[in-house]
Amino acid sequence: MKRLLLIGLSSGLIAACGPTQEKKVEEVVQEVKTCTYSYDPASVEILWKAYKYTEKTGVNGAFKEFELTGAKKASSPAESLEGASAIIDTKSVDSGDPTRDPKIMESFFATLENGETLNANIFNFNNQDKTVDIEIAMNGQSQVISGTFAVVDNELEARFEMDVNNWGASIDKLNEVCEDLHKGADGKSILWPNVTIYLLCGFNETCE
Repeated sequence: MKRLLLIGLSSGLIAACGPTQEKKVEEVVQEVKTCTYSYDPASVEILWKAYKYTEKTGVNGAFKEFELTGAKKASSPAESLEGASAIIDTKSVDSGDPTRDPKIMESFFATLENGETLNANIFNFNNQDKTVDIEIAMNGQSQVISGTFAVVDNELEARFEMDVNNWGASIDKLNEVCEDLHKGADGKSILWPNVTIYLLCGFNETCE
């Protein structure tokens, strides 16, 4: 009797796991998309921040007219800008104060060799360390400085710290014409030679 019971249970298990009850497993194939990125010319901004007072209070500004060339379609925003160049029209300097802009032009850029334009080449994007280099030609000299970058929602922001003294440029004349405006709480008139440069650029994403 026990033997018949075991045979019956075994038969039931075989039937349950046999081909007639086999579950069909659907193979899910995940589509792998290949995306390319190209910069949006309308999104590009070149911004700067100068510093005054002993406390190094920032003064924000921008260059409104420039030409960016050499950007290309690539597999990432950083790769798209690798090797790109910019020619900046210094007469388009915009500090947010129309009475200050002519002073910046006449007492700083006009004192430089070929001060009508600034030239910059951007290269050496490192996606792991998020670092990037830029070569700036100003006052007849070229210097390479390293900066950092980040990409968020297909928008790249690169940031560089420069000291205009390294290009043989002087901000003394500009500080003289703006002496009172550069006086802080301690009564000292100070315009620092340090400038922070920002490059902002948006990208169009195309995936296939």
